[in-house]
Amino acid sequence: MELLNDYGKQVFESVKADLEALELWQDTYVQELEAYSFACQMCVKLREEIDREGVTIHVTNKSGAKVEIANPDVYTYQMFFNQSLKLADKFGQTPASRKRLGIKSAIRKVEGPARFKISR
Repeated sequence: MELLNDYGKQVFESVKADLEALELWQDTYVQELEAYSFACQMCVKLREEIDREGVTIHVTNKSGAKVEIANPDVYTYQMFFNQSLKLADKFGQTPASRKRLGIKSAIRKVEGPARFKISR
């Protein structure tokens, strides 16, 4: 858990507490839940950077011309977002996983950032 910031620790503790309360927690979930929490915290961090910098950025190429390219943080964000979606399913953080696990509405949904669309 040393890689988790305050938000990541909050996600970890919240999901763990919810699963423990429903008697669904297993100690083998620790590493996967840490990965999920890290992916969530990276999504928040990258989203803030993308909101500040924009979806596209201006760079200077080798010939000295300024060109507009997609912000590389968007692709990194999408990678962490997809990872968090895959792991969220295991911990009852999606509607389908709550139904599969037999959870009514006891688990609070952890807010995740919206996905970006890049048009070319």
